Amino acid sequence: MKSVVPSSLRGRLLLLLCTIIALFCGVLAYSTFDLRAREALRTQQNALTLAQVTRDAQLRYIEEARNLLPLIAQLEQETLFIGGRSCDRVLAKLLQNYPHYANLGVVDLDGSIRCSALPLPTSTNLADRSYFRRALDTQAFAVGDYQVGRITGVSSINVALPLHESRHGLDGVLFAALDLARLSENMADINLPPNTTITLIGANGTVLARYPRMAS
Repeated sequence: MKSVVPSSLRGRLLLLLCTIIALFCGVLAYSTFDLRAREALRTQQNALTLAQVTRDAQLRYIEEARNLLPLIAQLEQETLFIGGRSCDRVLAKLLQNYPHYANLGVVDLDGSIRCSALPLPTSTNLADRSYFRRALDTQAFAVGDYQVGRITGVSSINVALPLHESRHGLDGVLFAALDLARLSENMADINLPPNTTITLIGANGTVLARYPRMAS
């Protein structure tokens, strides 16, 4: 004899089965959403940490320059004021000890270059550079904007310090060019998650540094 299941019972079983499937799908969807939410939060936290580490590295370079430039100005005062090839040689020797700098130099008040660690292109003038103008305006250590150096040809942020001569007052500006390519390389020292990309963007939207470095 065939077993006959009442249609009402079949309906209830079908409804129960549908409910179980719906609950399972709901749990699965929630688990997937929760996993994605956790992953998104972890990514945000990693991004914040990396941004802070990168910012700190840049500030460290600037702070080092803030301490280094007065020291150079004090120890090499006479050479910097005289300029010429002896000044070029002194700055070139100093530059060898600071590979994350692209150049060191002294600029006269009219923007002409008194001396430079690197050879100068013909008729180079820096009177319009932000670091030079700010150093003269504030009479203090100044940080410039992103630029491509006219002497170095590389992306840099320059810092500057006014030079004062005891008898004549303000005499020129000592500058250092912070090589942004070096900042990109130093990002590799950070313990990064796999396939991480870091891009340091300036206030005007310019890409200052990137890791991994993009092919030029």
